[in-house]
Amino acid sequence: MSEEENINQLYIKYRNKISKIALSYIKDPYLSEDISHEVFLKVYYNREKFMGICSLDTWVYKVTKNYCIDYLRSSHIKNVVPSKRSCLIS
Repeated sequence: MSEEENINQLYIKYRNKISKIALSYIKDPYLSEDISHEVFLKVYYNREKFMGICSLDTWVYKVTKNYCIDYLRSSHIKNVVPSKRSCLIS
């Protein structure tokens, strides 16, 4: 099986579950979709680190959960402050 086929199979198997987990943490459908793609890439490129102690499903879900928690803790999300100008009506 080619590398591209492996990527496609992995994506098809986990895309819905990763998206649902990301949406449950992030609460923004567009942002959770971006995060889902980032998680998928992270899972794919770190698949050698999977040790087989748990099932692959469990490992993927844990990576997704940890990525979302790290995103929410990041300074990027904390630095978003609405400006007074955006609240004024002209």
